[in-house]
Amino acid sequence: MRILVVSQYFYPEGFRINDLCFELAARGHAVTVLTGYPNYPGGYFYPEYKGRRVDRETIQGVEVLRVRMSQRRKNPISLFLNYVSYAFSAGRRAAKLGRNYDVVFVFEVSPVTQIIPAWKYKKKDPNAVLVVNCQDIWPEVVKVYGIREGSILFSAIRSFSAKLYNRADRIEVSSPGFIDYLNRICEVPKSKMSFLPNFAEDFYLDFNDKTAEDGKVHLLFAGNIGKAQSLDTIVNAVSILPAETRGKLVVDILGEGSYLEELKANVKDKHLEDHFRFHGRKPAEELRSYYETADGFLLTLEGNSPLSLTVPSKLQGYMGAGKPVLAAVDGGAEKIIRDSHCGLCVAAGDSEGLSRMISSFVDDPAGFKKMGENGRRYFKEHFSKSIYVDKLLEKFEQLTAER
Repeated sequence: MRILVVSQYFYPEGFRINDLCFELAARGHAVTVLTGYPNYPGGYFYPEYKGRRVDRETIQGVEVLRVRMSQRRKNPISLFLNYVSYAFSAGRRAAKLGRNYDVVFVFEVSPVTQIIPAWKYKKKDPNAVLVVNCQDIWPEVVKVYGIREGSILFSAIRSFSAKLYNRADRIEVSSPGFIDYLNRICEVPKSKMSFLPNFAEDFYLDFNDKTAEDGKVHLLFAGNIGKAQSLDTIVNAVSILPAETRGKLVVDILGEGSYLEELKANVKDKHLEDHFRFHGRKPAEELRSYYETADGFLLTLEGNSPLSLTVPSKLQGYMGAGKPVLAAVDGGAEKIIRDSHCGLCVAAGDSEGLSRMISSFVDDPAGFKKMGENGRRYFKEHFSKSIYVDKLLEKFEQLTAER
């Protein structure tokens, strides 16, 4: 099968689309990725690409087409230009591609404009099947940046998002709650959508248990640090722990993002520097030591929003690592935690409830061990890469056969 993958982000940037493409190529499919120059998350082009013109390269059997675009840098205007420039440049490149692809697959993390290049290709080759893998729901995500529903700008973004989503032949959503949202807000027919949960890399299954050298109980949050991740819920939960319990605890924060400096400031304001350790973003090969010395994992998201319907991909990694999950979330993530019995969950934003859970965990981490085992077993049954790729290829074959 000939597959064109449209993704603003690709190797050496650390996204799961990398593993998906490499696996598809390893199975004998001809995979081409239309992407940009790597500059995530630091905001500047990686040194090995800076000042070079790399239009085409091959990585692990995947043909990679790169287009020029603006760097993300560190300000909102540059980020906006980064998004727009990729959509424009990739759209022009897509319209000129001479090869006939069976499937055009869009890895749609924010922004929704990543669908534009796929749409441009689809216009010249109507027989290609356009599949969108929806990781973020638009226009909902723009509310995080202060754009109010009902405003003229929000309405314009909603109309534009609806137009793009409805260009797809199929939308595979990463959370079941996205289906109702896209149907209600963007008028996407439910018949065009289905739930395909994210996978996590199988290497999580190789992680073992190790004891931290400092003798403390370690809880790990790993992933993007943005406002939507509601990490202040964790800070507030730790701040109201009894002093004796807090003295036994360390929260490790692994990742980067737009809210990192504000999060550090909140930790400092509450005089919790001894209980939070910020390790920055680490490549996949360096995750093992952090995951193995963690006694459990933390998961939080903002509530009272369709964004709370998101199932963060970090949850699958947590479960594969075989450690219990302490969460303050709603929606799809809450359902998975309860269905799998991999941890405990309170409502999104409930710092007091999360604090009580943390207190119980610190007092008796061994009492939660069974939850970690449950999570790993559920991961093997539902979230492995091989299961994901099997399901995705089955959908591709079904859609192309209907052409």
